[in-house]
Amino acid sequence: MHFRLMAICIIWLLCYPAIAETWKLTSLDWPPYASSKMDNGGDAIAELRQRLAGHGIELVVEYYPWQRAIKTAQKPGYLGYFPAWPEEIIDGFIASTPVAYCNIGLITLSANPLVFTDITDLFNRYRIGIVRSYTYPEAIQTAMETYSQHTTTTINENMLLTMLMLGRFDVAISDPTVLKYLTDERKKPPLVTQQILFKHPLIIGLNNSPENQAHITLLEQLLQK
Repeated sequence: MHFRLMAICIIWLLCYPAIAETWKLTSLDWPPYASSKMDNGGDAIAELRQRLAGHGIELVVEYYPWQRAIKTAQKPGYLGYFPAWPEEIIDGFIASTPVAYCNIGLITLSANPLVFTDITDLFNRYRIGIVRSYTYPEAIQTAMETYSQHTTTTINENMLLTMLMLGRFDVAISDPTVLKYLTDERKKPPLVTQQILFKHPLIIGLNNSPENQAHITLLEQLLQK
């Protein structure tokens, strides 16, 4: 019995590496990618946590409003902030290898196809809803400014969804996965993703301080495998 118990312990240790160190990140509530209310902390967070756990690294995540998350990640003791887009990397930080990906697309209530030739024409023909915190590509930013009378800016995806359902605009430019999560949560009819505009990497904004260099090197090795 003694040897049997010892064998079980050895197998457990081999399968589950001991926690060697703890890394700390900041994040935001952006379900289903990151959320303090989800059991797994969000799907992108869970993906990163799983990769690190396999090498004995425990991931601790603190959730804040996005700008506060970025500001907090500048303090000593934090590896960085996640999930971020490449455009959201501020001075003093560097972008990690992508951990996951998201999509940005054209989303409507109706399945009736949108008719347009390019992004400028889209904003000319339709009323568009956007999310203020998103950093959209240059073509969309320019169209937003040119057709500001056709553009409604919302503070987050929850408000975007509410206003889309109220008919305040025709098309939402957002992440279909996020809006699907919110419609499922509210038990609302599914939306229609008319077109995916681009695929965006979800990366870690890594605090490029001297104390983080060893962690950054190890992280990149793990993410590139």
